[in-house]
Amino acid sequence: GNPKRYEEETMKMTLIAITNGHIFDTAKGDWIHDGVILADDGIITAAGQKKAVAIPPQAQIIDVVGGFVVPGLIDCHNHLGIDEDEVRQLSEPDDITMWRSLRNARYQLQDGVTTFRDCGAKHGIDIHLRELISKGQAYGPRLLCSGPWITTTHGHCAYPQMLVVDGVDEVRKAVRQVIRMGADLVKL
Repeated sequence: GNPKRYEEETMKMTLIAITNGHIFDTAKGDWIHDGVILADDGIITAAGQKKAVAIPPQAQIIDVVGGFVVPGLIDCHNHLGIDEDEVRQLSEPDDITMWRSLRNARYQLQDGVTTFRDCGAKHGIDIHLRELISKGQAYGPRLLCSGPWITTTHGHCAYPQMLVVDGVDEVRKAVRQVIRMGADLVKL
């Protein structure tokens, strides 16, 4: 669909009912056919067969017309700021990297990814994006971020935009630095 229209519509939603879908029930490992999901301010409050779930009259209805509704997907290792030539893109200005990260975060969410682990972004851009998303100022999945990855001189992906270290003391210092930046995880 149209991303701008999608964003405008979802901005207005507080109470929604997703109807006429096939819903995957993770607890039972089976499908609920002709299902309904109720969500209030982004939190699922009820799910089940249409005949068993009362839809409040003020709910905005989203009819998925026999579509399949599955739990949010999790991308465990990726980079929102890199989507082609890693060396070239890491050398671009930070505002270009942030723009690409914003765009890719929105695409991930639209594709059904609701949790995304960003395993390396220069200058903590992923951490800044996580804060924008958590404040509702940008669209994207829940982010778990590492900030810049840590590597050794001549090690894997030893780019100057990342933390290139050698020896135990430098590794400790780099780990403390990414934790201070707000990292959820450390990528070595």
